[in-house]
Amino acid sequence: MRGFSLFPQLLDRLSRAPQAAATLTPDEMQRAMEAICNGEAARSQVGAFLMAMRMKGLAAEELFGAWNGWQERAASLDVVAPTLHMAPGFSGQVRTLDLTLPTSLVAAAAGARVLLMGSEPQPPAWGITPRDILQAMYIKTDLMPADWEASLATIGWAYGYFPHYLPRFHRLNGIRRELGIETMLEPVEQLLAPAGVRFVLTSASSYAVGKAMAEVLGALHVERAAVLVNPANTTDLSMDQPNVVFRIAEGQVVERSLNARDLGLNELTLPSPAGLTLRELGQMYEEILSGRPHPYRDAVLLNAGHAIYVAGVTDDLQDALRRADEALLYGTAYRKLREFRTNFALK
Repeated sequence: MRGFSLFPQLLDRLSRAPQAAATLTPDEMQRAMEAICNGEAARSQVGAFLMAMRMKGLAAEELFGAWNGWQERAASLDVVAPTLHMAPGFSGQVRTLDLTLPTSLVAAAAGARVLLMGSEPQPPAWGITPRDILQAMYIKTDLMPADWEASLATIGWAYGYFPHYLPRFHRLNGIRRELGIETMLEPVEQLLAPAGVRFVLTSASSYAVGKAMAEVLGALHVERAAVLVNPANTTDLSMDQPNVVFRIAEGQVVERSLNARDLGLNELTLPSPAGLTLRELGQMYEEILSGRPHPYRDAVLLNAGHAIYVAGVTDDLQDALRRADEALLYGTAYRKLREFRTNFALK
């Protein structure tokens, strides 16, 4: 098979001393991903390739080729309006509360259409994900793409379970778990967008990977996108320290520092979810979404405002915060959650 002859050549070039290691062309990386996708590479070759790429470091052109190799094999959703592709790292948030779920619902209530992508947690970090919270609320999460389309059309929000979008990619999870560390597959997975890449909010665990992801989004000429850089690989903005954000618009990539205090919000340190059950976390999020006073409301407000801005609803971040505040104040975000639960309740 083609992959058996392809990978020895690539591994030889990638395994040289760091200063002599080759940067693969987009075409070479695309062919490597196609071979993996088609089952034309041995399991040992796939593992060695992922480790060699991790040791060398991922270049933007390599990430673009890898993304293209998989995206061409993925079907696109039939969506009625531009949709924000919201894709945090799938390893889960382990240090503080994960606000991705309430954030995305508030953004949808403020006028954005949001597809929140999720998958099974991958090493090295394991934690509570939006999928865990939704299941604790007795809501189905193993939905098929046709369900995502229907939910986006009627509710303006959907949860997308990645394995149902690209099953062949999902089959690599066994190798990813065995390696036990982050590989180039994480940023590839986060950039694969079922509803298109017009608006994208995603994250990276390192500055170098975040910059590469931003450059790929720039090359794809997204209308607006943002890549947050933090060790937890989450789209959650920190409330107690500056956030490193790559903003992408009209092919240009600009690095920004975003601080809650500069936006008139109180700084606070979010607690760990340790000691709270999934049901308790779900109830906490429902309280915030329903408009009740809550100590973590500002954190949801900041993140929802940022998502609203990235979704192209408004060109002004302060206006985005105002819209998020209204969605919380009047409970419209909570109504989105209730409608989704009504449509996709666990029996």
